[in-house]
Amino acid sequence: MILTLQEKDKYILEKLAKLIFLNDYKIYTTELSKKNKNHQNSCSLVISDKILVDKLKEKYELCENKTFKLKFPNFLNKTNLLYSFIRGYFDGDGCITLENKNRKAIVSIVCNEIFASGLEKFLIKNGIKAYNYKKGKNNREIKFRENASVEKFYKLMYLNTEMYLYRKKDKFEIFKKTINEKTSNSSKS
Repeated sequence: MILTLQEKDKYILEKLAKLIFLNDYKIYTTELSKKNKNHQNSCSLVISDKILVDKLKEKYELCENKTFKLKFPNFLNKTNLLYSFIRGYFDGDGCITLENKNRKAIVSIVCNEIFASGLEKFLIKNGIKAYNYKKGKNNREIKFRENASVEKFYKLMYLNTEMYLYRKKDKFEIFKKTINEKTSNSSKS
């Protein structure tokens, strides 16, 4: 099993290796930016323990090319792992874009049709006004931009956790800070 992230997110692979007790692990770097300046270098953690890989696949229904094949993990609904799972999925196939001097945020998550249905239900159940758009032949894009929905998503994803991509959480933090300043300035008027 190979897990790949951007080179700047290498710390996540290191944390994961320690979390699953990989004593002798190596993270490989692929220099993509030399071939194409628009690409980021990547890092990969190779898990070669067949027993561990089989257990992970069986228990968590892991699959290759998750964006195109993964089903929404309804079996996690009764656990706190669902939030961690969605955060991990968002870190891989989601983004937050800041607009209007950081006063507006758009959260977008790309996934397949089956996953999109479950994710949309989860978000709506948690008070997030999400919209499910067709993107390409078999993919969907779940999007939301209402400030209250973005803040609820932030709280669901980052409350009581230490495992996340810093660069994505940092964007939420910038958005929250701008909104809090805007609110504080308008109350002074």
